Amino acid sequence: MKRFAVVCSLLVGAVTGCDTLFPGPGGGQAGSLTGIGPDGGVCEKDPQTIKNVMLAPPICNATNPCPCGTFCSSQTGGNCVADCVDDSWCAPGHFCSGYGQCLAGSADGGTGDGAGPNVDPSCPRNEALLDSLHVMRRACEFDDICPFGSFCDHRQESCDYECRSDADCAGRNSPGHTFVCGCLGKCAEVAAPRVAATEVLSTVEATPDDFIFLRPAGAITQPVWGGVNERAISVVVVAPFVTTDGTTITGPSVKITANPGPGLQGRCPSGQAMPCDIDIDPATFKKVNDVYRSAPVIVTVAPSDAAPTATNWELRLSSNQISNSPKSIPLRYASAVDNSVGPNYQTIPQPPAPPSGFRGTGYVHIDTPTLDNLQIQVRAREWQGKLVVFDETRQLSPSGKLWLALPVNGTPDLEAFLEPDGDNDPALQISLRGNLLQRLAR
Repeated sequence: MKRFAVVCSLLVGAVTGCDTLFPGPGGGQAGSLTGIGPDGGVCEKDPQTIKNVMLAPPICNATNPCPCGTFCSSQTGGNCVADCVDDSWCAPGHFCSGYGQCLAGSADGGTGDGAGPNVDPSCPRNEALLDSLHVMRRACEFDDICPFGSFCDHRQESCDYECRSDADCAGRNSPGHTFVCGCLGKCAEVAAPRVAATEVLSTVEATPDDFIFLRPAGAITQPVWGGVNERAISVVVVAPFVTTDGTTITGPSVKITANPGPGLQGRCPSGQAMPCDIDIDPATFKKVNDVYRSAPVIVTVAPSDAAPTATNWELRLSSNQISNSPKSIPLRYASAVDNSVGPNYQTIPQPPAPPSGFRGTGYVHIDTPTLDNLQIQVRAREWQGKLVVFDETRQLSPSGKLWLALPVNGTPDLEAFLEPDGDNDPALQISLRGNLLQRLAR
């Protein structure tokens, strides 16, 4: 929705008032002037006050609310916003909500975007969707991927929340300091000074960042990594700058979580078994060329007895303080064949080239770990000579989109995602196993 700031100017010789910029009562049916107050209760709109808000949006927050018929863009500190006074300000088929928004639909029937007319537009939480986050573990990379009322936890690599309502934050209140549950699902102080965003986050490096083992001949009945079935990985944090207190380096302070994938186990420097946290000591940063590098921290990984026939493994390094999180370290046999860890999926034949402009529906069948058959209904279309399917339940991929294509090296496994020319996407059979996170083109 676009909002326009209107400025009224007085010119010499002009006899024009600001009221000509706003619709009058004769511009259509005005509808009710009943609004919704900051406490969610019914209030009476004052048309002139709302017009003043449009001309000069005042500062607002949870303790300094907006006038009736307008809303605050942020409960921790924003500006009052309104698009309309009554229905006559809105396009045909739209109505003016209690918060001063022109919404599709009708005031007594719901809106075209699925949100109720009485939902605070500054943060239209979907409570049912938030309820599902701790069960479904919705994958994410950025906060804006997560639903209103939640944030992206980069250590868990999924959407999460710390609070659901202002009452969850009341325990932090003190004289002169009021906390509310912000739209990222975190307790935030009202009218607190803005914290300057970090322009460049640190990155994490792992050495080696890839392991390839010689595949044993014959059937695989136990892991064979060559020599000792254990590998050491050096973890280093690279920062563009450091913070100091005198001559002592005090930052960045980085905590990294080491998450082993299926069939893998390991230990952090503290001796704790994975998953575990790696704390990078800021005092160990040294300047190397134009960046600062922390002292190496060594973690060890080994195959687990729980998956004796595994042929590939993965360690993931995740953190909220690094920009390339999660960092994945794959370990695998030289052969790309992998059908032993997790469920055995059906053989997927190369899809025929669809006719130009093809549209259709169908099903994808997958064998589950319990040997049942999972039938997923999909919509299909032709795109650049490829067959693209879309799964509305988003079981095939995080976005629901899937493009099946043979890799350019001619191996029989289909690649699942949208960069086949790079020839480095995991085979679809591996991706569906769920232990590798893939990036999808949107």
